[in-house]
Amino acid sequence: MPEFGEIYVNLRDTNYHVVDGYHLQERYLFRDNKLCILKTSMREFLIWKFYAGGISGHFGRNKTIEEVER
Repeated sequence: MPEFGEIYVNLRDTNYHVVDGYHLQERYLFRDNKLCILKTSMREFLIWKFYAGGISGHFGRNKTIEEVER
């Protein structure tokens, strides 16, 4: 997790609840209310699936997590 690794580890291994706007929720990393996804082919696929692949609009955090976990 090179992009978010240090922040993720700090949040996971310490008593900090928020670091520079980042926080963990059910092991997922968020910055403010946005889900953080590494820049990989999975991220590109998710963007395509949610916006170009027939699913339009923004679901919000909880619905996005549900879709990612499918």
